[in-house]
Amino acid sequence: MAKKLNLKVDSSDVRDFQGKVRFKFTRKFLEQGITRSGEVLSIGSENRFDSLMAEHFKLPISFTSGDFDREWSAQERDYAYVFCFEVIEHLMNPLHFLDGLHRYMNPETRVFLTTPYRPHLFWNNQHFHEFDQLRFNHLLNAAGFAVVRHQTRIAWYHPLFYLSGIRPFLRLTIGRSRTHLYELKPAVK
Repeated sequence: MAKKLNLKVDSSDVRDFQGKVRFKFTRKFLEQGITRSGEVLSIGSENRFDSLMAEHFKLPISFTSGDFDREWSAQERDYAYVFCFEVIEHLMNPLHFLDGLHRYMNPETRVFLTTPYRPHLFWNNQHFHEFDQLRFNHLLNAAGFAVVRHQTRIAWYHPLFYLSGIRPFLRLTIGRSRTHLYELKPAVK
């Protein structure tokens, strides 16, 4: 019997250990890219992580609604920034989503996108896609985005997590999860 795909996406909560670590390195990455005022479009329903991030930079924020694989919407305007944190790997059709994102952008808009990367052994049933850097760059090119900056960070868990079983212990040694952080802009046509 095939394993059922779990489509539940846990809400970001910066009160847990991993949330705090992720918030800190994401904020540090954004500090180099947020250079002007403007409104943020957060991809997804209202959540604590994105709200606190926008609050830190003193930027107004709007959230999206709908199904990103089909039809989704936001308030119609050009946004200065887009936050797309830990979303794209959950989509069945990320190219469709990225194509639709252009209608909320202008040439100066910056998209801050994060996505995890882990060895195949550690893939889970919450993600439709796991990307390596080569394939992700192909996706971005096909969707009309250029990479401004890219960083990779190790996604550390609470130390006790690594003692909770064999797979968690292997994540500490050979299978470290990483988070890819991207700053994107519309590609010049």
